[in-house]
Amino acid sequence: MTDKPPCIIAPLTGLKDFQQRTVNYVFQKFYGDRQQNRFLVADEVGLGKTMVARGIIAKAIEHLQDKVDRIDIIYICSNAAIAAQNIKRLNVSNETQFSHSTRLTFLPKQVRSLRKNRINFISLTPNTALDHTRSRGGHKEERAILYRILYDLPLAKGERRERLRMGLLNLLQATASRPGWCSAVNQLSVADIDRELAKDFRRKVLDDAELYDQLKEGCEYFADDDSETHYSELRYTLIGKLRSKLASVCLSALAPDLVILDEFQRFKALLDGDDEAALLAKALFEQPNVRVLLLSATPYKMFTLDQESEEDNHFFITQLPLMA
Repeated sequence: MTDKPPCIIAPLTGLKDFQQRTVNYVFQKFYGDRQQNRFLVADEVGLGKTMVARGIIAKAIEHLQDKVDRIDIIYICSNAAIAAQNIKRLNVSNETQFSHSTRLTFLPKQVRSLRKNRINFISLTPNTALDHTRSRGGHKEERAILYRILYDLPLAKGERRERLRMGLLNLLQATASRPGWCSAVNQLSVADIDRELAKDFRRKVLDDAELYDQLKEGCEYFADDDSETHYSELRYTLIGKLRSKLASVCLSALAPDLVILDEFQRFKALLDGDDEAALLAKALFEQPNVRVLLLSATPYKMFTLDQESEEDNHFFITQLPLMA
């Protein structure tokens, strides 16, 4: 890791007065004398929540850069298009080290570079990064990562081990064409995957006796050519469990200092639900020393004071603290 301090753009550059006050207030709540780890900023659409978040990011980095070796900022929004739109606006560094990842399960390929950076910005979307029920088979590249990591599991010995490895390859192919699947697997080498994270994931699978037995059973079934239609439900159940476990292991590879949940009104279930996406989100939000900034649009005029000027009103950004 380089010792060069990150070059940060002035945190309040280009902000209007009411946005500056919001940035300063939230920062004080996060890092002042009476700290809290969650805060909600709500405003009308178009009043600059992204710019407020940018200011908070910059001030947080300035505050943390002499206290920690690495700063990880996680940005969660509703879809990848919004992430792509906001990613440049939220980059407060003059460097090009910010990372963009829409799936936690892609981190085994990226975590090595993350560990080298002083600042990381990781963008996630709940539907692809946290919710593994919407797309049961996931992405082909995810499954290729799973195959490379799980290849060295002690599934069996001798010739049976090779049979189960072939079963693992067939099982994780899912809906991909054979040429496309083999190409994805062959393009990914063990060297491309972080060794420490892979070791941790294999250990988690081995420690989960039920999952490990199901995996061996599934590999046995899919070692035969006629298993494609007979064991489809087993295939997607296993893939779902493996993706979820890998995502939870990947969370441990991150060291989030600030999590920004944009369009919070769309994802309230992530904080109080009990499904798989909510459990993963809670694991992210409850990381040690993390601060969570919630951004929400309000379809109504919030309370304002009579003495506020016309310019300062702007359906004033309302700060709503949430207890941890």
